[in-house]
Amino acid sequence: MRDFRKRYSRPNRNILLQRNPAFIGRNKDLLRLFDILVEEGHRDKPTSCVIRGIGGVGKTQIAIEYTHLYQSYYDAIFWLRAEEDIELNRTFGAIGRKLKLFDTEAIDQPKVEKIQDWLQTTGKSFDASNYKYTEIEKIKDGFLSSIISDEWGMDHVLPLEPFDTDTGSKLLLRQLKSQRKGTSEAGVRDDARKICDLIGGLPLWISQASGYINLAGCTPAEYISNLSVSSDILGGLNLGPNEWAYDRAVETTFDATIGRLSREANDLLFMLAFLNHSNISEDLLLGENTASGLAFPHAMKKSRFTSVVTELAVGQLVRRERREGQKKGKQTYFLSIHKSLQEGLILKLNKDTKRRQRTFEKVVDLFRVSYPTRSRLEQSGPKIWSLTQKVLPHVLHMIKILDRSQSCIDPPLCFAELLADVGGINLHKQGFTEDARTLLKKANEILDYRKEPIETTLRGDILTVLGVCNDSLGISNRAEGLEVRRKALEIRQKVYNNIPEPQRDIKDELAVIEAEEELTCSLQNFNSFQEVRVIWKRCRQKYEHLGEDVEFGFNLLGKYHSRMAYVYCYEGNVEKAKEYARHGREYVSQAVSTKALDVDFSFEYANLLFQLGDHDRAIELQIEVLEARIKECGNSNVLTMQSRLNIGIMKYLSDKLLEAEECIKEVLFQEPKVQWPVENETRAKYYLSRVLREKEPPEPERAEMLGAEAKASLDSLLQYGGWDRIREYQSADDLPILYDYIVPWTCRLRTPRMPHP
Repeated sequence: MRDFRKRYSRPNRNILLQRNPAFIGRNKDLLRLFDILVEEGHRDKPTSCVIRGIGGVGKTQIAIEYTHLYQSYYDAIFWLRAEEDIELNRTFGAIGRKLKLFDTEAIDQPKVEKIQDWLQTTGKSFDASNYKYTEIEKIKDGFLSSIISDEWGMDHVLPLEPFDTDTGSKLLLRQLKSQRKGTSEAGVRDDARKICDLIGGLPLWISQASGYINLAGCTPAEYISNLSVSSDILGGLNLGPNEWAYDRAVETTFDATIGRLSREANDLLFMLAFLNHSNISEDLLLGENTASGLAFPHAMKKSRFTSVVTELAVGQLVRRERREGQKKGKQTYFLSIHKSLQEGLILKLNKDTKRRQRTFEKVVDLFRVSYPTRSRLEQSGPKIWSLTQKVLPHVLHMIKILDRSQSCIDPPLCFAELLADVGGINLHKQGFTEDARTLLKKANEILDYRKEPIETTLRGDILTVLGVCNDSLGISNRAEGLEVRRKALEIRQKVYNNIPEPQRDIKDELAVIEAEEELTCSLQNFNSFQEVRVIWKRCRQKYEHLGEDVEFGFNLLGKYHSRMAYVYCYEGNVEKAKEYARHGREYVSQAVSTKALDVDFSFEYANLLFQLGDHDRAIELQIEVLEARIKECGNSNVLTMQSRLNIGIMKYLSDKLLEAEECIKEVLFQEPKVQWPVENETRAKYYLSRVLREKEPPEPERAEMLGAEAKASLDSLLQYGGWDRIREYQSADDLPILYDYIVPWTCRLRTPRMPHP
């Protein structure tokens, strides 16, 4: 018996997967984990350990066993799913509800940061199994031990090897449901050892063997006999009695287990191959609606569905976890399937292309029924965002499989529509811009692949949101953003032209006007103010033609005056710029239906005010914007960090060096950063180098280092193009304009002046 030095109180917060009753062995590995995470752990920093091994060796299972076995050494135990950012956020949501920090299902960045603050300030001991490495650095206080699978750069590494024959046979016997009468215990043990010799010591495949035996109701000896005669792969090999081919024996075991399933269980299993392997909500699979023609699984009664899932669990093909739901007393069930089994299922489907196509379409139909068609250009409420968080990991996984299939799957049109709905403006506003771009680009590729007409509302919506995403990322995506915006306008115009004149309404024409307005955003990124002036003059004339009572009229007027203020600023007409900026702000205040839109315009207005000389009011307004964004988006959201950085730059340009240093450092050293573009990082380093050089006492060495890093990054970023618009700003005195040029125009504090002839 090991003499442990100290035990903490039994954990009162416990979020983890259910303990595996069949877990066996790994005693030395578990003790080593304890030594690393507890006895050798230090309270002044997080302690982490990577569990490394091939797929199916039991990395997840030993992490689960550790959390149960040593739970008395922690005040809290958390299990985090960190493969996708959205999955990590959902896990944080479960933790927050368990800690009673909030009770809502939808999880956004402010709630994530509330949980991170708890982790930083609790002073308690907790274990975060499967914790993402980039998040570990965030934890400064308290005692954190982390178990991570397949990550590099951790403090310690624990390699896992497959079981030896003795341990493997014990695992198989533990997983068997019962022993048939008339069979001897010794004989069964010998047969179990033969099976492990036959298929190897990988726990995943041992579980597959026990699953087949349980489903078939046979003995281990009968399993060996069936395996040796049923495989067409092994049958043609000239092998001696002890010369089994391991991989082929495993494939035969897998085939045999699947062959024992009912039709419905078989269908569900192959559908799971197209989903993210963990955290598959049964509610999402069953749904609340029944679509005509969708016979499975939505039309299945819940009792029958439960029987099907139980069948898969008995066959060791899925795990079923029960968790507390958001509503008190409600139990929610989730399925998980091992990634190696998913790979095997996809390989089998690749040999049956008709079934592969049919199964993929079933999964698409499943989500199409569950996820409502909605406006892709408007932010949604908490209910839709909560559903988006459930669906997003699965559609991202489907995209990966689609990409790997090399056009062997014919994606249906409704899949493109689903991707466009999930990847709408809401995903971008929540900080998942890269995920939104992935979904939208794939949706557009599917339309091209299917040779769908160019002039469709769907295509226009996809390109419109994609343009917003590209423009928000800076110069590295600027050329693509401009091309996408022009294409979106062309499509919207053609869609409008194709509508018979008697059937056109105001909204159809407004869609074209808004597409033109969006194009000016991309043009302003390139400082193309003269083209911006021409387009906005045309938009204003069209708007006046429609009449003053047009819905969204104040919004369009606000945008018109705001954009034209920048044009006048470029032309050197300061008074006109001030007038238009003020009118733009007034119109937007009357028009906005959401607080977020009002905040976005206030951000632009504050930046423009600063350029026009009203420094104090600009800083005051920008601080109000920052406070609103912290509340709505959280500290690490890109919008919040843009506000904080601009406040720092404003204070530097107002000779408030110490306040500027504090703001800019908070941006540079904020961890984690949610999709923070390199353009913004480069600009922050440049201005911090200026602050460090000019403050008292100065820090010349650090200033030189940051300045050099910023300049190298600037030179690299400027290679993305736009030289015809920036050649005139190449002197050393114009560096601030260049550092502003690489970021989105909405963030800039230096608008260039029109060159004189």
